[in-house]
Amino acid sequence: MIKNAKAAVLTAGILLVNVIASLSVLSAKTRSVNTDNDVVLTVAGKQVTLAEFEYSYRKNRSHGEAIATDDFERHLAGLADYKRKVAEAEAEGLDTMPRFRNEFYEYKKEMAWRYLRDDAFIDSIARVAYSHLLESIDVCHIMLPLLPFDEQRQRADSIRCALAGGADFAALATIYSIDASSKDVGGSLGRVSAGMYPLAFENAAYDMAEGEISGPVRSPFGWHIIKLEGRRRAETAIPTFDELRNDIDAMLERNGVFQEAYVRGLSRLKARYASPGGKVIDESEVLSAAMDSLTENVPEYAGLINEFYDGTLLYEISQRKVWRDPFADREAVESYFAAHSNDFKWAEPRFKGYVVFASDSLTIAGVESYLASVSDVADELKADSLKALFGRGIKVERVICRKGESPVVDAVAFGGDPYRSPDKWSHYTAYGWRILNAPEEAADAGSEFVKAYSRHLEDEWSARLAKKYPAKINKKILKRIK
Repeated sequence: MIKNAKAAVLTAGILLVNVIASLSVLSAKTRSVNTDNDVVLTVAGKQVTLAEFEYSYRKNRSHGEAIATDDFERHLAGLADYKRKVAEAEAEGLDTMPRFRNEFYEYKKEMAWRYLRDDAFIDSIARVAYSHLLESIDVCHIMLPLLPFDEQRQRADSIRCALAGGADFAALATIYSIDASSKDVGGSLGRVSAGMYPLAFENAAYDMAEGEISGPVRSPFGWHIIKLEGRRRAETAIPTFDELRNDIDAMLERNGVFQEAYVRGLSRLKARYASPGGKVIDESEVLSAAMDSLTENVPEYAGLINEFYDGTLLYEISQRKVWRDPFADREAVESYFAAHSNDFKWAEPRFKGYVVFASDSLTIAGVESYLASVSDVADELKADSLKALFGRGIKVERVICRKGESPVVDAVAFGGDPYRSPDKWSHYTAYGWRILNAPEEAADAGSEFVKAYSRHLEDEWSARLAKKYPAKINKKILKRIK
């Protein structure tokens, strides 16, 4: 059924609102039909077309990547590495994981909104909203609970009849309104301007004549009977519609107008494709067909979708292979540190050791007594034993820092004044500490080592992948865009 829906979408020429406009602004090269001659790169059996390469190259340059205009080969090598990692993620089945598949589908759907939605509807609402900026209104209302409309109609009609018969609006608001902020002031909301209240309420109020009382108007907060007290022209100059369009669109999106525009666009698409008996196909089938059509016919959409697909898989596989636990192989970590120790020098000496904190002197005395009795035990094991012995009565911290970074360390090792913490950890002692002029192991070098070693792991991984997935590069085609 999806295949049939897709065919119907394509044959009916339903590329939806905005698609033609999007196509008109794309470059001729990007719109070109892909042939074998358009393939710039092949990795793991997958082809990278000239359009995809162009998209990637120009996007990276626009984001500040330092690539000279004639350095296409270097960017292509980076793209090949990128595609190899995506291929490895697919080989490990990450693209079949339910979480990834759900995220990818939701992203495709979200990106399709801009093409599926009824932009003419959005524009008309936006212009109405802009017109409201040109004046403010004085409004009163009586808000009733969000019961089904039929159940509210009798009460609302009774209130309107009473008002038509001369009942005082303010008195009825005090009795019936559930809006605690306005009922005690006769239902008055004071001066109202665009964007202050839900769109349905705002539109109804602005459409009324002075002194008019509305029928029931539904908002997310309740049913409203509105009275327009008066209008006032804006006292300051209002920017143009185009200047405020982004702000207006943000307001409309908060009010659900964009969602309504999407529903309208999808409904129109469903109505265009109905079976001979008049039965409309399932919405999910229409949506899938529409997304497939966009992927095939709108390079901008296809580029965004491919970018999300590849980028998400790259992140997942990189986390597993490099970033999640770069210190897993301790022997390899220390070997790398030994070979590159000169890259992690310090400008000034640092304290390295353990600091134990307690809330009272008796506990600290116990800690010091224990430490004196286990002088031949490794420092790490001492920390574990202390935690087991004293529990929550202490906290143990492994510290590496310079003079001036910790008042406790300054007091212990750098001749600083005795320190008294304002919190419960007011007593402390240190053990196993010394002053180092340079890191003596990988962990001492901190985040700089983590970054360098992670890059090293990634380089090694990339080299392995280059052998596993050789890249076929069509260098001749690059001349077409140089």
